[in-house]
Amino acid sequence: MENKQLKFKHKKTLQHLIVLLLSILTLIGSLIGYFFYPKTLFFFLIVIANAGILYVLFVSKTTKNTVVYDAVFVRYKLGDKPAERIKNDILLEAKKQGKDIFIKTQQNEHIAINLSSYTQESIDEFYLLLKNICRINSTKTKQ
Repeated sequence: MENKQLKFKHKKTLQHLIVLLLSILTLIGSLIGYFFYPKTLFFFLIVIANAGILYVLFVSKTTKNTVVYDAVFVRYKLGDKPAERIKNDILLEAKKQGKDIFIKTQQNEHIAINLSSYTQESIDEFYLLLKNICRINSTKTKQ
């Protein structure tokens, strides 16, 4: 069985929200303008606004064998399983045993992530990402 490589991406949430907000405002303004003055310019603005909305929808989708992280969530999709997400604020500690990662949350929940079909390099990188988030959370609680 061939070991797969995980892809790691940092999601630019603020940039996506700005593009989405501008696209929605442009769409609303263009629809109002096209209703009162049916000119070609407003039609092109509607097309551009829809393209901006579609861009955000396609870019923010989590593909398989990918870990996407931002300031709020860590989302991962392993193989054909549905994408899962963990809120960064609730992570307490992460432990690695072999090819599994065990996470303890602030609500005393235990999350097990089975990474048996992935390379050791990918497992280590995912573990370090979770460990760093836990370290940041521990410094927040001490303050």
